[in-house]
Amino acid sequence: MWTPRTAAPRRLGGKPTPLKTVLTATGWQAARGDLLQTIGLLGRGVPAAERLRRPAAASARSRSSPRPCPSCCETVFPALRLLGIRILMPRALERMLRPRLSMQVQGKDSQASSGLLDAGSLFDFDWRVALGDEVISAEEFETLVHTAKGVVRFRGEYVFLDPAEIDRLRKQLDNPQPPAGAEGVRIALAGEYQGAPVQLDEQAQGRTSAA
Repeated sequence: MWTPRTAAPRRLGGKPTPLKTVLTATGWQAARGDLLQTIGLLGRGVPAAERLRRPAAASARSRSSPRPCPSCCETVFPALRLLGIRILMPRALERMLRPRLSMQVQGKDSQASSGLLDAGSLFDFDWRVALGDEVISAEEFETLVHTAKGVVRFRGEYVFLDPAEIDRLRKQLDNPQPPAGAEGVRIALAGEYQGAPVQLDEQAQGRTSAA
């Protein structure tokens, strides 16, 4: 929906006004020039927007493949908002997820042999993948990337599967480097790894509570 700079937006039945109406209805004549100027500016960065100048095209529904969706969400849509254009989309699509390295932390029965915080003596670390707040195993991640690509729906969220990011994650999962010393303890206490959530089993939670 376009929010004009020179006039308050009009709504039909409580819904956003169709672009065709703005381009053709008499009531929008005063704001139409401002809109066409905005579309012209937008067309410099998004060539497909130029067709919106034509009322027939503005009234037609258009479909697009998921491929350009991530770049639209990260670059095009913010530019539209700066131009006073509201974007109506599913809430989940506004925060598109990307896979990140994570882990499951399991507490050990053994006691630390010294007064130093030794993550190897306190915890086991099983590398996993975080998708938003969800943490899945490496096997579940492989199943996802083998059956899907691009923008996919996963447990109510939208996930962008970028081939370069997938390759990087695979290499990290194939050759995991367990956190050493106090770093592993810090991860367990914080419940996160490089901004991604981690899972703690009951024993690990008990150890972090006692720390």
